[in-house]
Amino acid sequence: MGSFDKYFLDVLKNHYVDFSGRVRRETYWMFMLFSFAISIVLAIIDAVIGLGFFGFLYSLGVLLPSLGLAVRRLHG
Repeated sequence: MGSFDKYFLDVLKNHYVDFSGRVRRETYWMFMLFSFAISIVLAIIDAVIGLGFFGFLYSLGVLLPSLGLAVRRLHG
């Protein structure tokens, strides 16, 4: 649970819409890995339920943190 807290929750809590500064490659790719895994789980849940609602909400909620992380990664 430590790496999930460090790489995923830290970005969501502390750097939600932070577009300045830099971020390490490891932080960027670990965030993307956890985000992808959560998306897969939610897609399976959506397929079982038949709504497609949870994946959409998750994507909408992670849009700004993902953009902020990508911008900070590209600042290099």
